[in-house]
This record gives sequence, C-alpha cells and structure tokens, in this order.
Amino acid sequence: MEDTLSDGLGDNLSKPEPTMQSEIASMRKMMEEQREMLNNAIQQNTQLCVQNAELMEANREYRRESIRLEPAKTKIFDMTHPERYCG
Repeated sequence: MEDTLSDGLGDNLSKPEPTMQSEIASMRKMMEEQREMLNNAIQQNTQLCVQNAELMEANREYRRESIRLEPAKTKIFDMTHPERYCG
C-alpha cells in the first residue's frame, strides 16, 4: 500500500529508466572523450612551448653571432714625404 501512496519524487533516483541509463552512459563516454582531448591539447601546448623556447634561444644565439663585429684593422703608414701631405 505504501508503493501506491508514494509521492513519486524519489522513484527515478533509486532506479533510472533504461533510456536515462543510456543517456548517462553516453554522457560519461562523452566526458571521457573530452577529458582525453583536453589532455592531448595540454600535451601539444606543452610541446609547442618547449619548441618556442628552443627557437627563441636559437634566434638569440644567431643574433649574438651576427652582431659580433670584428675589430677594425688599422694600418699605420709611415709618411715618407710629410711636406706633400695636405690634410
């Protein structure tokens, strides 16, 4: 008699209907797939950050190498005829 008098509020909580069970299972599967996609995206982002840091360091090294100037080579000339020098 208690079953017929229940208010029906807790009926679905204790034993979900088959369609609700399949929806729950599909939602769980979708959540797992999304979690896996997120983990893959995080790994790819990490790899890209490492590659970016390596490229930035290579760029800095390239710039350091290209900026290095060789010291100016000076030549000393003896003035053999200083009276001809005008300058």
